Amino acid sequence: MRLIWCEQSGLLADRTSVRATLQRRGHSFFRYNWKHGAHDPFANLSSPERLSWSKGRELLLSRALQEARDDDYILMLDDDVEFAAGLDIALAQLESKLREFKPLFACLGSANWHHELVEKFSAIYDPPVARVFLADLEVQIVSAALARHLVPVPFDGGYGTLWHFALVAHRIRSSAVLCFRHVKIRNTRSEAGGEYGGDPHLSIDRIWRACAPIISPEWRYLSRFAKLQPFIKWTNLWFLLLGAAAGVRPNSHPAPRDKPDWLQQWLDRMCSKHLN
Repeated sequence: MRLIWCEQSGLLADRTSVRATLQRRGHSFFRYNWKHGAHDPFANLSSPERLSWSKGRELLLSRALQEARDDDYILMLDDDVEFAAGLDIALAQLESKLREFKPLFACLGSANWHHELVEKFSAIYDPPVARVFLADLEVQIVSAALARHLVPVPFDGGYGTLWHFALVAHRIRSSAVLCFRHVKIRNTRSEAGGEYGGDPHLSIDRIWRACAPIISPEWRYLSRFAKLQPFIKWTNLWFLLLGAAAGVRPNSHPAPRDKPDWLQQWLDRMCSKHLN
């Protein structure tokens, strides 16, 4: 198993240490700079046109899949994410957890909005690994076997444009969507965010409605009774407690080899609607 690190940025930053640490541990490093392009000496991917946030990640994902094996994991993040324990220790922790639990999709411990209720509850119950519903897109870890089914990306912009990665994983095997809570991250440049590009009319509510066909019916139904972000916070708490009651076990069911028909039909419909 290898990690394929896919980061994007609109700033110029020294990534010598990050790249060297990844390479020393046998992992790959890809970087796309949507603002500075080839003028970024660490960017090894480029585009003839400036891409939105979601399309930048799609570019990175497509490149990662060219070399990924099915047991690899693709780690997508912006370069303003910092690992609390330091990158080398965090990678060792992450490698161990991925090998043990083999999730389809994973996120990391964060103080961001999606874990607000979970963090308040952590004084009572603070497991290193927990089930999760949805998370902020600061870091997304997806198995390469599943990632092959997730391109092209139908939404062009920011906000929840890549939530469907976790939603598809839930639809295939919900218990394989995990949060490695003790691998802690934090954002170092929150003031630099917001330049997502793409469709200016996108919102998390529009994206959620568009994802309705791939959301499990019970969660689609329950989301009608609350605003979306509070619903996600409460549902994440529910998944934490569900894991406490039933346990979090290694996933023994890899992603299907062929793209499910329901997913192909949804991607075809969404790409036609949003990209043309």
